Amino acid sequence: QKVDYALEMKEQAPPDMLLTMDEDTICHTINGRPVKPKTIGQKKYIDAIRHNLIVFANGPAGTGKTFLAMAMAITAFQNKEVERIIMTRPAIEAGEKLGFLPGDLQSKVDPYLRPLYDALYLIMGAENFKANMEKGLIEVAPLAYMRGRTLDNAYIILDEAQNTTPEQMKMFLTRFGFGSHAIITGDATQKDLDPGKPPMMWSAIPWYRESLKRMRTMNVVILNTEVETEKKPDYPWEEAAYCVCSRVLEQEGFPYDGEVELLLTTPEEIRAMNREHRDTDRVTDVLSFPMLDYEEGPADFSVVEGMELMYEDPETGAIMLGDIVINLDRVREQAESYGHSELREFAFLVAHSMLHLCGYDHMTPEEATVMEEKQDQVLRAIGITREASTEEQIRSLSQYRQQLNREV
Repeated sequence: QKVDYALEMKEQAPPDMLLTMDEDTICHTINGRPVKPKTIGQKKYIDAIRHNLIVFANGPAGTGKTFLAMAMAITAFQNKEVERIIMTRPAIEAGEKLGFLPGDLQSKVDPYLRPLYDALYLIMGAENFKANMEKGLIEVAPLAYMRGRTLDNAYIILDEAQNTTPEQMKMFLTRFGFGSHAIITGDATQKDLDPGKPPMMWSAIPWYRESLKRMRTMNVVILNTEVETEKKPDYPWEEAAYCVCSRVLEQEGFPYDGEVELLLTTPEEIRAMNREHRDTDRVTDVLSFPMLDYEEGPADFSVVEGMELMYEDPETGAIMLGDIVINLDRVREQAESYGHSELREFAFLVAHSMLHLCGYDHMTPEEATVMEEKQDQVLRAIGITREASTEEQIRSLSQYRQQLNREV
């Protein structure tokens, strides 16, 4: 079975995926057996947990949703990345009514939470689990008892989430505080809610996305830079590039962490690149090499969905958007020709290239008009205007960067 799956995966997955999965050991069970992803779906799931604060996992029984979530939580707890683990699930019977159960609160809810205990015992061992539970570092509780709490520095797992109503899901998503991670698992085909109740954990996802937008929570932008020229710019070019890239991705609604390669080079080098990649023998001010194929139009980032492993940097988890190459000599010449600062010209070229990386072009007058409007919106948003002096532009950049740091 493993051989058949490996052969099938070789046709669908990126190169070296089998090796990457085999090397990705999350932790070991109490018996010393390694816990690692066994399928592409599990690998995506683990990577999503590593790189995001909140992860929704919908899948059929037996696909490892709860067990892998527990493995990640226990690993983070043992590495002191979080201070406690909190596990919860709705206390709903699977079809038959069991009536009132005897004992205290823990005794009443234990039957519903047994799958979570099983994973804890297997990875931590019964004695270690009980010791941490007595200290309050591991908590297992029904979802109904989450209201009114704020959970800081915790790994929170909501299991059987298909049995939550939208109201319960919204309540849960507003419980976690600073330094916390949340994993929501469920199987949309195994709902045990009463027919009259609105179903599905997924009904809360649009609400949560809109809430994040209102809070202006930002994705992370990773900017890798290289300078091939002898003389570096005497203005804060790295900060300018970071602010421009961040603003473009926010403006275009990019839903992932993004990674961009930026190269500052000479006229000779950019001419050689034009010959090699554009089949034209000339010097230009900038070159852009998008990584994504926008089949449905500019800024349609749905192309990434289901293909994250193909586009993401395995070291950072960010989606690789592409490369920007800027001719520094042309920056100086064009700034002088247009009568504005080099900083403004540099920021303009970065904005122009970032829009190319997001799928925009200027082959027709209509496309050119759209790009010009978007470039102007970006530069005004970060305070890089033609009218402002270099000193004013630098102050605006600093303020915008501070704003980004607070939002990220």
